[in-house]
Amino acid sequence: EQKRIEAEEAAKAEAEAQAMASTSLPVNKFAQEAGFRSVYLDWCGEYGKEPCESGFQSFCSNYEAARKTGMQLKMDEYADQNVHEREKIEAEEAAKAEAKAVAFRDRENQLKEEKKKAFKEQKRIEAEEA
Repeated sequence: EQKRIEAEEAAKAEAEAQAMASTSLPVNKFAQEAGFRSVYLDWCGEYGKEPCESGFQSFCSNYEAARKTGMQLKMDEYADQNVHEREKIEAEEAAKAEAKAVAFRDRENQLKEEKKKAFKEQKRIEAEEA
């Protein structure tokens, strides 16, 4: 029974995707007629997002822009963000990644220095014992 339900849902999603890909209606009408709101609500559930009209409009706009340019829509946790919000998020993530890389390099250099000091200390001890 569960597999049948999943197959029906997959077929419905595929039909909606095909309908969306073949229409050139304005986003609001496109979204209503193609049943795109259900796709958005499913996406919200998957990413733990609260559905909202502005997020839905951005989600639809992103899909429509991707469809028009032939690009694949990235259906990640930011698919409901407009271009400016997404750029800000990506810049923040890049800054965090850079900070982590710098911290890693700093720690790596610190460990190298500690190893050099330990090696020198070992050599000093061996020289005193000789």
